[in-house]
Amino acid sequence: MRRTLLVLTTSLALTVPVLGVAPTSAASYDGAPAVEARADAEAVTGRVTDAAGKPIEGVSVYFRTEPGRSVQTDADGRYDSRDDEFLDLQPGPVLIDFDKWGDTLDDPVYWSQQVQVTVVAGQAVQRNATLAVRPSAVFTVRDAAGRRVVNAPLTIQVRDVDFNGGQWGPIQSGPHTTDSTGRYRFTAGFDEVRFQVGLPAGHRGAEVPEWWENAYSFATARSLTFPSGVALRRDLSVQLGPAPRKALSPSRPVVRGKARVGRTLRARPGTWRPAPVRLTYTWFRGAKRIPGATKATYRVIRKDVGKRISVRVTGRKAGYTSASRTSAKTIKVRRR
Repeated sequence: MRRTLLVLTTSLALTVPVLGVAPTSAASYDGAPAVEARADAEAVTGRVTDAAGKPIEGVSVYFRTEPGRSVQTDADGRYDSRDDEFLDLQPGPVLIDFDKWGDTLDDPVYWSQQVQVTVVAGQAVQRNATLAVRPSAVFTVRDAAGRRVVNAPLTIQVRDVDFNGGQWGPIQSGPHTTDSTGRYRFTAGFDEVRFQVGLPAGHRGAEVPEWWENAYSFATARSLTFPSGVALRRDLSVQLGPAPRKALSPSRPVVRGKARVGRTLRARPGTWRPAPVRLTYTWFRGAKRIPGATKATYRVIRKDVGKRISVRVTGRKAGYTSASRTSAKTIKVRRR
């Protein structure tokens, strides 16, 4: 099975090829001649293109029998192992990695490819390769004023059936930060990814770290995925801001008392947390607000006859979002 590990970068995306290998021989590849006569050295040559047949320049071609030795494709996508004078291939099977990452965040990223070729004594074997574009998302991080945030650290959690037993866990690479333009590129490789954007050292402002997208906890964060058919390049954004207000835990009020003219109705607000919470009251006659009725009690008047009375309680607390709850309506008010 072919798997490719995730690569995350700011200004480049490293790719770690795993497999997708089919042994080859000295026969022809991709319609090209199998062997070029060469008496003085063994070699591997070829051409690297994308899915549309366009040559890819700057592909690194690594030869596994010579750790650290590689050549690069030219403007026409062609490579020749003999371009590295210190690369000494020996007859027999050799693994070759084709690797290409963008020099900038705006360059395409390609899936790596690994092949096996049989080197023939005194001959040049040809092996072409086709690299597919790897889906990626480029995030732009901004502060509350809309300015790009440079060197913003990212905390990344990943989930994949072949990683950590399919459980969420921190990605095994890093550190990861936005680049000098406040951007960060994330490439496909895991089933789901969630990340938190933090603040660079020395940052001054009211902004707080935030999980993508507009979330302040891992549980409520949105997952970044790369399903089949997704655009190969997505431009997304994260705008940091002040810490959101916390939510009150309200209770629905209850109206006590007889709905008769001259009687007093009382609002029982229930328990609001975290205490203390400042409560205000608004009484309603049917769907209309009763002018001046803003206390916890309301004395029923003749104008209320035939109408149903209810009360709305609003709670407020510093650092919390205000909340309102409305009681059930009483029976229709009677005269006596």
